[in-house]
Amino acid sequence: MAVAFDSASTATLALMIANWDSIHTVPASLSNSCLFVGVHWDLGGAEDVTAITWDQGGTNQALTLVRAHPTAGDLKSELWRLVAPTAGTLLLRVTSSGTDINSKDITAGLTIFTGVDQTTPTSGAADAEGTSTTPTIDITSASGDMVLDCLSAGEADAGTGAGQTQRYQTGIGSKDSKGSTEPGAGTVTMSHTIALSAIWTMIGVNIKAVGGAAAQQFLLTPVRHDGI
Repeated sequence: MAVAFDSASTATLALMIANWDSIHTVPASLSNSCLFVGVHWDLGGAEDVTAITWDQGGTNQALTLVRAHPTAGDLKSELWRLVAPTAGTLLLRVTSSGTDINSKDITAGLTIFTGVDQTTPTSGAADAEGTSTTPTIDITSASGDMVLDCLSAGEADAGTGAGQTQRYQTGIGSKDSKGSTEPGAGTVTMSHTIALSAIWTMIGVNIKAVGGAAAQQFLLTPVRHDGI
């Protein structure tokens, strides 16, 4: 079974608070599902995301951090995941802490996938930063898998690389936040184009398929033993 994209949604907040809640929907009856949350923000202090919870106040499912990129200039990006999220239109809570919880321009992009390995859903996570018009990152993947990226940029994003599909785009002011996917292969290059040269941070990860590249097939060949 190959990994497949199901749906996406976004949320924005002008000023970061200790507990930021937004409402999103996970469809019912998804097979081998996994929810990803890309968090993008423009720092105003020493804030960190300490936890993300799906179905806050209900099943309270805690997400796992996949990758966080250290602050580049005023930008920061993180990617979190949750296998088998509870279905429904429910609350997502982003919890932060730090010496100053008044960051501005925080956005989140949620993506949901099916056909994901429920034991080891991701591999090959990487992060990068730069100041240019061409954010790029290489991710090791495999056929049947899916590569997901999340980009935080200091200027508006003007395009997504060849072979990629944009899954969400949001932002506040001149800042831009974006997520895209590309089918798995040996090495997948995720790239974007920014309208003006600016600082950016980017995270990429391979989403592993159920019974994907790790599954092996064995051919049994009869062997004759004389005298038996």
